[in-house]
This record gives sequence, structure tokens and C-alpha cells, in this order.
Amino acid sequence: MLDKKQTRLSIRKQRKALTVKQVVESSSNVFLSLISIDAFSRANKVALYCSNENEIATDDVLQWCVDQGKSVCLPVMKSKSVLQFYEYDEHQCVLNSHGIKEPSVDTCQMVSLVDCDVIVVPLVAFDRAGGRIGRGGGYYDRALEFISGLDDGPLLVGLAYEFQEVPSCDSKSHDVALDMVVLSTPEVLSF
Repeated sequence: MLDKKQTRLSIRKQRKALTVKQVVESSSNVFLSLISIDAFSRANKVALYCSNENEIATDDVLQWCVDQGKSVCLPVMKSKSVLQFYEYDEHQCVLNSHGIKEPSVDTCQMVSLVDCDVIVVPLVAFDRAGGRIGRGGGYYDRALEFISGLDDGPLLVGLAYEFQEVPSCDSKSHDVALDMVVLSTPEVLSF
């Protein structure tokens, strides 16, 4: 079994090798599956991220949420270890140092993730127990640590290609598990 660092490198390499057509088709399958999930379609407030590096594209999900009148929030990296979420306004976004679109902290309202109905979480890999390997900074695990103390917290959803599944993510006590992964096959896995 590969360690987390090797897994990240291997899967990111596979993602990078995808063609535009593969990304578009897979993202479309995930989008259609995601919006058909009752908990997602009924959600009033959704936390998303803007995809990059050939991740399952979230642009259509973001636009669909806006068109449905849902409140959407996106992450902003506030420091080397802190991720905060701000209300999305398409006219009030900036590009961060990684070239990823995020809300302007000067003009957009900060949002508490505890108020979200659904949080779509980025992942590099996942396992069938809801384990997740992220990008490696621990930002989401820290931002979501409040969930362990909730009886009925937000639904945590990952979006993935089938090749991102691994036998085990070797999750630790500080790793926050996903409730669901929506695959490009299309298939929805619930944990």
C-alpha cells in the first residue's frame, strides 16, 4: 500500500493525464448525480470549492446552486493553516495565489460551516469507509473538526473519478470522514 504522499502523487498524475473530454464527461455525470440527491437538492446553504488540476469540475454545480436560489459559500485560505468560508458573489471574487477563484474577504460575508446543509469537500483519494486523502495541508480537517461534536451536522460529500478510490486512506482520529462520494461512473456511495 502506498503512503499518503505517494498516493497523492500517483492520483494527481492520473488526473493530470485526463483529456478535456474526459473531465467534461465525468464532471457532467457527477453533476447530474449530485443534483438528483434529495439532501443536496433540498439544501438551502451549500459550501463548495472551485476545482483545479483536473478535479471533477464544480462550475456547473456552483451555477446550478445560484440558479436554484441556494446560498453558496467558498473557501478562502486565510493563512498557512486556516481556511474560512465566505458567501459567494460572482461579482466579488478574486484569484488567490494558486490561481483559484475565491470570494473577496473585503466585500463578502464570512459564513460558519455549521450553518451549511451540505459541504462539498475536495479530495485526492477516498476509501469505502468514507476516508479521504486531501491535498495535504489539513485545511479541511481543521475547518471541519467541529462536526465530530454534532448530532446532526452538514452532509459531507466528495466528488471523484473512479480511479481515486484506494483500499484504505489510513484515516487518523483528526481526519474527518465523508458521508458520501459521487463518482463519475456515475455511482453514489454512502457511508
